[in-house]
Amino acid sequence: MLDPKITDLCQAGDRLLDSQDLLGALIAYQEALSLVPEPKHDYAASVWLYTAIGDALLFMNRHEEAHVAFHKALFSATGFGNPYIHMRLGQCRFEMNDLDLAADELMRAYMGDAEAVIEGQDPKYFEFLKTRAHI
Repeated sequence: MLDPKITDLCQAGDRLLDSQDLLGALIAYQEALSLVPEPKHDYAASVWLYTAIGDALLFMNRHEEAHVAFHKALFSATGFGNPYIHMRLGQCRFEMNDLDLAADELMRAYMGDAEAVIEGQDPKYFEFLKTRAHI
């Protein structure tokens, strides 16, 4: 069983993220991740912690760092194939102007959960994807 402080820090990070305190959220998520035992990738908590860290970094326009966090989420415990993570990886790649890999990741997300790529996201990502695939 993981330290209950991990959940408390994640909830605090979520509240900070919701209130647009991106740095505060990032710090809370990173502190929570530091409490996950090694090897971190063996724990499901790492999937959502790396994803939360990636979200905070993405919203801060720190795309390369966000990509690293989402990549770690993808290869932790239950992360592989998660459409949300693929969507975020695609968005990072798009913002890094790596358009071929952006299209690949966004298509993986679209195939896994089309609504994740469309609903609540900047429409530029879906518009871009439509230039690369017949959808």
